[in-house]
Amino acid sequence: MPTTEAKKCWHVGVDVGGTFTDAAAFDGTSWTFAKVLSTPEAPEKGILAALQQIHAGTDLSPFATLVHGSTIVPNAVIERKGARTALLVTRGFRDMLSIGREFRFDTYDLSLDKPAPLSARDHIFEIDERSLSDGRVLQQVDDDQVRAVVQALRRKEIASIAIVFLHSYLNPENEKRARRVIEAEWPEVVVSVSHEVTASIGEYVRASTTVTNAYVRPVVRAYLRKLAAALEQRSFGGKLFLMFSQGATVDVATADKLAVNLLEGGTSAGAIAAAQIGAVAGERDIVSFDVGGTTAKVCVCLGGRLPRARELEIARQRRLKPGSGLPVRIDGIEMLEIGAGGGSIARMDEAGWLSVGPDSAGSVPGPACYGRGGEQPTVTDANLMLGYFDPDGFAGGAMRLSRARAAGTLADLGRRLSVGVEEVAASILDLVNAQMASAVRVHIIERGGDPEKATIIAFGGGGPLHAYEVARLVGCRRIIVPPRAGVASAIGLLLTPPAIERSLALHHRVGDDDNHGLLQAIGGLFDAVQAELRERYRQAAAVDLLLFAEMLYVGQGHEIVFQLPRGFLDAGADETFNDRLRGAFETEYAARGLQPMRSMSVLMTRITLRGALDRFVDHPPGIERSAAGNGATGRRDVYFPEAKHRLEVTVLARTEIPLGITMAGPMLIEEAETTTVVGPSAEVWLDPQGNLVIDMIARTADRVAPG
Repeated sequence: MPTTEAKKCWHVGVDVGGTFTDAAAFDGTSWTFAKVLSTPEAPEKGILAALQQIHAGTDLSPFATLVHGSTIVPNAVIERKGARTALLVTRGFRDMLSIGREFRFDTYDLSLDKPAPLSARDHIFEIDERSLSDGRVLQQVDDDQVRAVVQALRRKEIASIAIVFLHSYLNPENEKRARRVIEAEWPEVVVSVSHEVTASIGEYVRASTTVTNAYVRPVVRAYLRKLAAALEQRSFGGKLFLMFSQGATVDVATADKLAVNLLEGGTSAGAIAAAQIGAVAGERDIVSFDVGGTTAKVCVCLGGRLPRARELEIARQRRLKPGSGLPVRIDGIEMLEIGAGGGSIARMDEAGWLSVGPDSAGSVPGPACYGRGGEQPTVTDANLMLGYFDPDGFAGGAMRLSRARAAGTLADLGRRLSVGVEEVAASILDLVNAQMASAVRVHIIERGGDPEKATIIAFGGGGPLHAYEVARLVGCRRIIVPPRAGVASAIGLLLTPPAIERSLALHHRVGDDDNHGLLQAIGGLFDAVQAELRERYRQAAAVDLLLFAEMLYVGQGHEIVFQLPRGFLDAGADETFNDRLRGAFETEYAARGLQPMRSMSVLMTRITLRGALDRFVDHPPGIERSAAGNGATGRRDVYFPEAKHRLEVTVLARTEIPLGITMAGPMLIEEAETTTVVGPSAEVWLDPQGNLVIDMIARTADRVAPG
């Protein structure tokens, strides 16, 4: 990488994944990128290595901003490496974490194991306090009782405390009082209170979320301090931000206080980048398709809007089985995770059939072809053997892949399956593509979309590699591969502005004559968001204010979370207010493929206001081409599933593809961080933004069925 002049002012996004750590930096005029292997034992080492690729040397003073997407929260919970955590609850609710929900994620498994709570039962203490369902305090907290609990917790060497009292989302006074007593008696302990972590109805999920926050806070705090110290040693004097699951960047203090929100930060950044790329390209219905070394993440954006999730899940007992993990009630971008990535391990299952994933070789030891100790065949090994990778040009030439090691592990698996190396590699590719295509098709339909009208935005190290076959099987009409697709999540971190979110739980039946109370509550949120923006960022007013609602029909058990139209409140509480509010809900309801029930009452249960500032970067990277050249760098024999055999194809360098010329597949298009596959049934051209646009011209041959 070229040395950067010290006078430049860089904004850099760094996404730490399970296999690679990606970085994207913008200096006001140009972009620079890096991709290095992740260092799971010390993630900050991978971050520093990526920054050093961008700016040669150890001086990081040119960096004004670092936005970080991290996997530290899911890793801490999955590996059970969080802090020893206690929980204070209303008397009578000691066992709610163990009881959970009346739900079995596998109905017919009689030996079903649920994930163990993050707070052991002997670390859960009941407090004599009570608030009613309307928020009135029936019994105040007894300060002396809380002091006695604190002494007991000291003896148990507790490092973090969660407080979850009944109906505190409506009136948090008892939680606040208990926290004041604890902090006065024990200033060193970390305290998380449910009304700040997740102000929402539902005691179990609120407790699970708050305990998770308390469990990971000391780990997150220690990591952030370690990262800050490492950056400071290298003269980094800029601001450090982190990415929340809901698609907002926050400062270190907010990330520390609400650490559970870091759960899907890097993943959300990729979906945000894809949505903006689709919008610039004029595509309204897109599928964000991010394939990394461990998983594939899919986000369906209909009408150009990122879907919001009201609840996420962590540490699943069975990785791809919803309900088998710990629920966390935080806002997020709704995504589907598929256990298929470059490092996904292939094996023969108990029935003697080939299976792929969901476990991954990660970066340590990595696929066999990396030569870092991996001894099991992976998707990357199969792709290498089938001609998709140049062994000497992987990751821009930074890594040399070993065909011999890949062939050895594939041969071992092939002998158990009674097939040769080529056939087992082709079977791995066919299976993993079919798994991804089936999941993508179902997810599009579940969101109310039409697969044939959807455009796939492919990114990540493996997205452009697998997108063609997935689009062919699903029936999607077009694929867009943006410039520097292999580091798109890191780019997305810089496309997301710093923001503050505040939520309010309520019980507003749409149709009530008195709407002034609701408007007054929203006005209070506006004031709170503006005040915090001034405090944290010295910003007098938000550049953008987004209002989200959670609503359901009376009698339903789950809300729908969606963004209200801009300017929705401009008319105030006029006679059309209820009609506009119900209309917004029914529009969103119908957009999800559901039939609105106009005769039923609608209930609003929560509102959330986000105040966002200016983004660090206004646009993703644009076109990258050299001044001349026909783009051809060679030819290679490559296996294509639709042909069922190898075809000799042209290999092109992306930077030398001419603008305005449509080329017919098959071909491979290589760049530093990824390889784009254009199959026999497609043609490709370069648009003015520098995107590779792959149009599918024959899409029906091997269409997969849902399921």
